[in-house]
Amino acid sequence: MENLSEKKQSPEIPYFRQKPPMLRTDGFLLFFKEINKVEYWICEQQQNKNLYLVQWMEVHDSKYKTFHSAKTNTNGLNVENKKRNNSLIQILNTKSK
Repeated sequence: MENLSEKKQSPEIPYFRQKPPMLRTDGFLLFFKEINKVEYWICEQQQNKNLYLVQWMEVHDSKYKTFHSAKTNTNGLNVENKKRNNSLIQILNTKSK
């Protein structure tokens, strides 16, 4: 019989770029970079079976704010899409200079 005094450990949450992902009911956020005390996270939301919304969010003083319209795609971030990815990179470069 298992010793009940031993704590059962839950699986460790994998980190992405030194921070754990933030889970939402409809998606997730992954940490990307911190610039001038502002954190930039990429957010993916699944709207329905065949539509994903991807956009940048900035976090400053524990306040979350999106700063552009979401990019829609039939695939999530786990599937490479060069056009979407280049657009997201350009948006962040413009915002963060």
